[in-house]
Amino acid sequence: MTRAEFAQRLGGSVHASSEPIIVDERDPLKWRQAFLAAIGGRGPVFLANPDWGSQERAVFNELCASKPKDWDAEAGWLMIPTGGTSGVIRLARHDQSTLSAAIAGYAEFFSEPQISAIGLLPLHHVGGLMGWLRCAYTGGRFLDADWSRLAVGDCSEVRPDGVTLSIVPTQLRRLLATPKGIGWLRGFVRVLVGGAALDRRLEVRAAEAGVRLVISYGSTETAAMMAARSGSNSESKAEAGLAPLPHISIELDSTSQLRIKGSSLFRGYWPDSRDDAKGWQSGDRGEWTAHGRFEVCGRMDLTIVTGGEKVNPLEVETVLQQLCDDERVAVIGIPNDDWGQQVVVVHAIGVAVDLDALKAEGLARLAKFKWPKAAVVCAPWPINAMGKLDRTRLQEAAQAAIKQRG
Repeated sequence: MTRAEFAQRLGGSVHASSEPIIVDERDPLKWRQAFLAAIGGRGPVFLANPDWGSQERAVFNELCASKPKDWDAEAGWLMIPTGGTSGVIRLARHDQSTLSAAIAGYAEFFSEPQISAIGLLPLHHVGGLMGWLRCAYTGGRFLDADWSRLAVGDCSEVRPDGVTLSIVPTQLRRLLATPKGIGWLRGFVRVLVGGAALDRRLEVRAAEAGVRLVISYGSTETAAMMAARSGSNSESKAEAGLAPLPHISIELDSTSQLRIKGSSLFRGYWPDSRDDAKGWQSGDRGEWTAHGRFEVCGRMDLTIVTGGEKVNPLEVETVLQQLCDDERVAVIGIPNDDWGQQVVVVHAIGVAVDLDALKAEGLARLAKFKWPKAAVVCAPWPINAMGKLDRTRLQEAAQAAIKQRG
């Protein structure tokens, strides 16, 4: 499929302009109109985040001005922003081949040749973009929803009958907190949740409420979802874990890092390209379960080394979030002269984190070296619309607080 054919299939027009185009709209309808007008050309297309501040804008503008060594108007022409866990803006290069492969893999995995969905996620993010593209590409229905109304219990705007919803854990928690929200969620064919780690208690609560939950794993680099599993309690232990979608293959290297291969993989970070034969190192640590399934065990680059011992912050976060009954708790490592790194818990205002009071129960589940040495507050809580934490901001807040304490 050519780029022009892809644009026409989505309802866009074809033109010969090779000028770079930036899609930067907040209103979903205007965003889609701008996107469809841009992709049918011959130049690069850049997606911008309307919520960026001046610093992010400066980085983005500098990237947009960069020139690739070998420009091909048919390959790697769509630049989707990603910050990963570092907070540094990068632009993952996609095109009609990677996007259509991701759509076809999703349709096959869920046995849904014509996909319909309700959109709550921002379109400049790969999760929101692919939610709409799946529908437009397969001839399904797509409806915009207003999260500000849904968050306060007004679920009358859009009906969930026969469609899919994609949300992040924070949104799932809010909707499960009210009878109206639960009733609305029950109406969906499936509720895809991703973007951030899902608290097991929240998963169980959704299943008990009758929500057809699907835990998904993906990234901007893979054109969104690359693996998924049902959140149903009926799923047997043999079926536990994430199953790769048919267009993706996953391996674990010698360090247990997930290596991804497949037809939806990005072409590189703009303006550079990537050797497709090598696959892509996701930066996530994983482990196999059974029947070709796997679990994600946290980020490789977030591992804390304290006193020669390695600490997986995700493991400690899970325990603390359960003890505090709040997901606005994170664990990071900050430099320490004696230990190399010091384990610190960072939390939002209003979350009660008393490490002394929680220690007995915490140490029943964690080794002593994993238990945080200090707790600090970070305000405002640095989480974006996709539920991802800005860990750079957490690191800065923790170091400043510990330095001030002396």
